[in-house]
Amino acid sequence: MGKIIKLVILTMILISVFTLPVLAETPGIRGPMVLIADDSKHTYLGQLTANEYATDSVFNKYGLYGSKYAENSTNNEYGVYGGKYSAYSPYNKYTSTPPLIVDADGDTVGTLSVNRYLPGAVSPYLVYDALTRLGL
Repeated sequence: MGKIIKLVILTMILISVFTLPVLAETPGIRGPMVLIADDSKHTYLGQLTANEYATDSVFNKYGLYGSKYAENSTNNEYGVYGGKYSAYSPYNKYTSTPPLIVDADGDTVGTLSVNRYLPGAVSPYLVYDALTRLGL
C-alpha cells in the first residue's frame, strides 16, 4: 500500500477514536508501530503502545524509551529526541525532522510532531489517548 494511503488511514484512526467505537483491525497499517529518529543513524525511539509496562513502550516511564532521563526518550526534555529546541524532537514546533512513525512493514506512516505545518504530523499529546482507545 502506498505511503499516502497509510497516512490517510493513520489520520482517520487518530481522528475517529474520539467519535467511533474501538476498531478491532485496521487494514493498511500493520502493528506494532514504532518511532524512529529522522537522524543519520535512524535511531530507534521505542514502540507506540499504551501499555505502560511494555519494555519498549514510549509511555513506560521507567523504560529506556519512556523515561524522562533516558538518552533515547522523547520524554527527556533535555535530550536530543525530547527537547523543545532539538531538531529531532516531536516537541519542537519548528522542526522538519521529527520522529517517524513506522509500521511493522517498515513503511513510514506519519511523523510525531507539534509542528502543525508539517504534512502527516500527529501531535504527541494525542497519541496516548488514541492508542488507549484503540486498545493498542
